[in-house]
Amino acid sequence: MTRAHFYRHSEGTLFWWVSHGVVGSAMPGFADQLSETQRWDVIAFLRTQADAERATFMAADVEPRGPVVAPDFAFQIGHAHQETLTEQRNRSIALLVLFSDAGSLPRLRELDAASAQLERAGVQVIALPMATDAEVPHKAAPALSHLAIAETDPETIATYSLFRRTPSVEGVQAMPAHMEFLIDRQGYLRYRWSPAYGTRWSRMTDLVKRIDSLKHEPVRPPAPEGHVH
Repeated sequence: MTRAHFYRHSEGTLFWWVSHGVVGSAMPGFADQLSETQRWDVIAFLRTQADAERATFMAADVEPRGPVVAPDFAFQIGHAHQETLTEQRNRSIALLVLFSDAGSLPRLRELDAASAQLERAGVQVIALPMATDAEVPHKAAPALSHLAIAETDPETIATYSLFRRTPSVEGVQAMPAHMEFLIDRQGYLRYRWSPAYGTRWSRMTDLVKRIDSLKHEPVRPPAPEGHVH
């Protein structure tokens, strides 16, 4: 289900197969075991798995092998109203920052210092703690003047952890302690960086250069909307 032919089938076809099975194959139907919502959730999971496989080679300066829709999610920054990633489309480039402990603090300070520059470039920084320890964001916040830590559902972190896949003979590696994703205005995952993957983006000028390339490229069709986590 992660092969290229997966994308040649519509979601309606996939839903029919999950519901009624595939004639001439060993796959049964699950309409009598799963509700309609659960069947759509299965399809969303399969598509995300396929997207994660397609994004295996995504790096700080290498795009995925095909278009990958950034999974939608709801988040809240401070006392502001709740937003979704989809609402950023045609408005902002999103820099999604996932961090897990105090080891990310130097990087968060760099992003904090560059807040005005990133804002001028049309970038919305969404910093999400991966740790289950509720104290982690509270410990990071006092050291930041402009960058606010956002809140989201744990499913958001679980979903984006699928996109940690990189080429390896050892299979899928453990989730890095820090990972960043650059999402264009149309809602596509374009670039990924982690200190565990190399030094790119460790200099703010490298990140700004990549952002600038997104700002000046031809507009592509908007990404299809999916489930919100």
